[in-house]
Amino acid sequence: MKASAIFAALQTLVDARQPVFIWGGPGLGKSSIVRKLAAVRETLLQDIRALLLDPVDLRGLPFLGGDGRAKWATPEFLPADGEGIFFWMS
Repeated sequence: MKASAIFAALQTLVDARQPVFIWGGPGLGKSSIVRKLAAVRETLLQDIRALLLDPVDLRGLPFLGGDGRAKWATPEFLPADGEGIFFWMS
């Protein structure tokens, strides 16, 4: 697919709140297309590079809650609510 076709498809899928998987080799412009989409939509872009993280970075650290049960402290860099684009690169 050409970058313009990917961009158009992403616009439609983001409007429909559908998760999208973009596959391709390094240097093809995947990140640039997603950054452009966020800029055009004037929305927050959360760009996460999975290869740079450990599992505990994503799950968070366990702590003892007030009810005596273990809970997880969610990492601050992961979105919890609101609008935006979450771009996960592995």
